[in-house]
Amino acid sequence: MMINVLTFKNPVNNNIHFGARVIPPRKIIYGPDSFERTGNFEKYIFNYCDSSNAKRIEPYTGPKDTKCGISTEEPDLGGGWLISDVNTPLSTTGVRTCAVLNLVDDKTNMHTLYHVFHNTNINRIIEFIASKFPHFNRVNIVGGSQYQTVYTMSRILDAVNEINPGAEKTFYYTVSDNPELVAYKRGMYYMKGKSGKLSFVRNKDNYWY
Repeated sequence: MMINVLTFKNPVNNNIHFGARVIPPRKIIYGPDSFERTGNFEKYIFNYCDSSNAKRIEPYTGPKDTKCGISTEEPDLGGGWLISDVNTPLSTTGVRTCAVLNLVDDKTNMHTLYHVFHNTNINRIIEFIASKFPHFNRVNIVGGSQYQTVYTMSRILDAVNEINPGAEKTFYYTVSDNPELVAYKRGMYYMKGKSGKLSFVRNKDNYWY
């Protein structure tokens, strides 16, 4: 499948009208001395995951031609985000203290992949979801390999629950070190033999810190 690489600069679903008002995000403040909830996260083989909702990530078997998908520009830095239909693979790598958020909207068959930088605060994550992808019913999260990722995942989880607490949530644990992670057809997968590498057209424009 060929894609127009220019289209992913614009959030596609901004033109979709659902007839419902998007509720402005409530500001959640973590003070410098406050305790950040870290959930029930434990390390499973290579990355941290919610121990009560852990799913083994499977190998990616979708299209692998470079022009069939989109990758974040920077392989070792969070902040990059991508958006397209669920049949377009979206990938990133270099998830250490960061974490990956994949939101899916089954009504429109759209999804977004956001490589969340570890220093991004919860209000910025809420703002990202509310402005870029407010309508979703599935949430996929992949943690990083270093302990600080549990704080990133906690912010992600709180932000998602602020927008849609009833969305189905799945946490994945990886089976190799620093794999290329691929969001595809409503799930998360990994590219075998692609540690620290990216396979698809690089998005050089979409960053959110």
